[in-house]
Amino acid sequence: MCYTLTYLSMISPPLLQLFAIFAFGSCGSFSGETAATVTCKETETETNLISVPFGYPFRLYRQRYEMPGCADIEKRIMHLNGDFSAPAEFFVTIGVFAFLYSMFALVIYLRFHEQYTQIRRVPIVDLCVTGVFTFLWLVAASAWGKGLMDVKLATHPISLLSPMPVCQLEKATCSTGTTPYFGLANISVVSESHVTLTRENSLHSLYTMNI
Repeated sequence: MCYTLTYLSMISPPLLQLFAIFAFGSCGSFSGETAATVTCKETETETNLISVPFGYPFRLYRQRYEMPGCADIEKRIMHLNGDFSAPAEFFVTIGVFAFLYSMFALVIYLRFHEQYTQIRRVPIVDLCVTGVFTFLWLVAASAWGKGLMDVKLATHPISLLSPMPVCQLEKATCSTGTTPYFGLANISVVSESHVTLTRENSLHSLYTMNI
């Protein structure tokens, strides 16, 4: 029975590594694009396409785009709004450390399996470290989940058009274009939840085995 529980617990670190890779990989490598079109009413034959790329670490205020000039309104440089780098970088950092710790734990489970099961203090320390990681994962998930929602709002095509004077004063026909696709970013939040649940269940089995 003890051998079976130990063997099952060793399955967790590879799964943890997989979910951690999905979590920080899909967030850290994310890139998207938002777009809109502006057609001046005085020259309706000319349509201006505004396309703004963005990505990790989501310092959107650095992303600039040009508002076309219409009638008596001159063209100007504008920027997206918001800086969501703090929750994104915290999320990725916790993911990286969770991945490294899972690799370390896997080496301990496989290379020093006998010592791990015989020395009672080792699984307790492992459990404590995992508890800290679990708490940090939950905090990171909450922060990045809220940050991701804010990124979606800030990068929606309407957010490009609403601050433009040519749209506010109805000097042009303003239309939304490409809406960013956040499939990978959504996967990162889901993967993080799986990391937490997988790690908690694994350490619970290990701790129970050694009681």
